[in-house]
Amino acid sequence: MMHLCRQIQLTCIILALILGMSTSVVQGGQADYLPRQVRNTLYYAQQAIKAKNYDQARSTINGYLTEKPDAPYAEVYLLLGNTWFYQENYTAAQESYQQGLAVIPASVDLHRNYALVCYQTGQFRLSGEHFVEAYNIQKKAGQPPDADFLYRAATAYYQGEHFPLAEITLQQLTANFAPPRQDWLILLAYTQISQKSWAAAEKTIETLLITAPQSAEYWELLAHLNINRNRYRDAAAALEIAYQLKLPEPGDWKNLSDIYYYINAPLKAAGCLEKALGQKKCGDITEQLAETYARALRYDKAIEFIQKTIDLAPSPEHYLKKGIFLYHKMDTARAMEAFQEALELDDKNSTACIMLGLCAMDLKDWKEAEKALKRAAGFERYRSWAEGSLAIVEDLIKAERNQP
Repeated sequence: MMHLCRQIQLTCIILALILGMSTSVVQGGQADYLPRQVRNTLYYAQQAIKAKNYDQARSTINGYLTEKPDAPYAEVYLLLGNTWFYQENYTAAQESYQQGLAVIPASVDLHRNYALVCYQTGQFRLSGEHFVEAYNIQKKAGQPPDADFLYRAATAYYQGEHFPLAEITLQQLTANFAPPRQDWLILLAYTQISQKSWAAAEKTIETLLITAPQSAEYWELLAHLNINRNRYRDAAAALEIAYQLKLPEPGDWKNLSDIYYYINAPLKAAGCLEKALGQKKCGDITEQLAETYARALRYDKAIEFIQKTIDLAPSPEHYLKKGIFLYHKMDTARAMEAFQEALELDDKNSTACIMLGLCAMDLKDWKEAEKALKRAAGFERYRSWAEGSLAIVEDLIKAERNQP
């Protein structure tokens, strides 16, 4: 079931949350409060950036910084870092933003851009810390704090698997900004699931479902929680609701089938597999359908789907399964034919040999039984069984010969 958990998790909402994180950097503007020389520097650097002449832009900015080392402005360092960011040289961009923070530690924009570049380079904890710092600076300055800073911090912490930090940040976010956004609660639920805080996660998901009971994504999230808790029947029920609300992909039906198979509900599993198959021709699914119906003792359906598998890719293993299903259905003559087909493709198939002998015995075809059992006795796996059955068959053949 761990493979199933990973499959479902790959389709969960958290991927969209992380990928949706904006990576656009704050620009260095030309606000009126800046001295003329700073505004001119920013203007000429921005013109060079528009022309994608990043070296020229950096030369202009560094010229100002060399001339005026005691007159630092966040906008200058922002633009310097951005020239590297646009070229995807994130290490150099980080160094430039860090230089700015060394002299202007209270710049919200520098902290934001520094956090973004840390995220790009996989420094997720550092990224989260600087988003939080940007939020705290706003709050200390009496400015309306940007809730998105805390959300981005939590996303970075989650991506770096710093789950306790992510949860603390999200709790702060949901406590200070009401009503909480649904994407905040989704991330909170995943954070709680990752820490195995099952009760807390269930409460968070219940809050989501109360606000949007028609959301298939939230029912899938509840299913994900229940899978992690080994509550597979509850997971299956949640997925059934989700798939009624939103038509799933064929692979999603396969996931639900795996759950039903695991909890020994083979007919339910087969129904899901048939939906996953649809109009496709897929030997793997038809073979799995055959095995699933056989587990439900629906040998008619098992034979139907193993024949479809044979039509797509005949193999000794497929003919062997067909023979076994027919044998269980007590269609011994056709089972015998299937075992013969298996042996034509693989004359060393020991199971087909012994089953062919048993079928022949059931049909009282002693000559064919003797032939098949002698062949089966050549395989160590079935030797004792074949030799015992062979002795019976040979006695029966002798008895028939001795009849007047």
